Amino acid sequence: MPEIPTHLFRYFSINDQTNFKWIESIFSERKLFFPTADMFNDPFDCNVDLVRFSRDKEKWKQYMEGMAKRKHPDWNRSTRRSWVTKQINNRIYDKINFNTIRENLKKRFYQNGILCLTEVPDNLLMWSHYANGHRGFCLCFEHNNPFFGESVQVEYIEEYPEITGPSYPEEEEIRATVFSKSKIWEYEKEWRLVKIGGGKQDHVYPEGALKAVFFGCQMENTHKHMIFKWANSMSIVPEVLEYRREKRIFGLKPYQWKLT
Repeated sequence: MPEIPTHLFRYFSINDQTNFKWIESIFSERKLFFPTADMFNDPFDCNVDLVRFSRDKEKWKQYMEGMAKRKHPDWNRSTRRSWVTKQINNRIYDKINFNTIRENLKKRFYQNGILCLTEVPDNLLMWSHYANGHRGFCLCFEHNNPFFGESVQVEYIEEYPEITGPSYPEEEEIRATVFSKSKIWEYEKEWRLVKIGGGKQDHVYPEGALKAVFFGCQMENTHKHMIFKWANSMSIVPEVLEYRREKRIFGLKPYQWKLT
């Protein structure tokens, strides 16, 4: 079983188009914006059109068992198994319109908010991709709390994700679409936090959950001073550090940042 990280990190860009009022609210109001999947830059990521539907009999047997328990809680085991056997013998999976399921899934799925986090704060590629060429910053959050503790580790796979059928609640659909990505992204060591129906909204994280702020090695001093001021005004002040280039290897090393 993989080790659970004690902290999770989130990279942020700063450029000429940055909404600094929104950046300030991360500290002053403890707000984090949860985008929807259709806002992601990878056309393969969370793409419902790519989800495959299984026709495996054993998987469908388990799926129909769960459906019977949800819809008919008064049925005894014998009645439930008889119904499931009948559905499987009739090859119910060949009679379902998966295109209709897919369209209904899209309507529900693209309303969910997804916050992308990572185990690593010092990855050169992620600083380049998600923090405007190391000009942005990275926040360190405590994992062990009711808010960030709901995040789930992303699974990196070779084939498009597969689900059995329309599920309620949406655990299987979310697992397949949100928590699986191509192996090419494995270096990101990503975790995701999902808010059902809470997409394109700000959500408030707990007081004290923000443990540290890391400045990128190319970040402008004016931006450092601005964020230091906002971080320092929080009721529980996070540690403020800056990354500098390693002297001999391709890497970053954190140093305590001091106001000058």
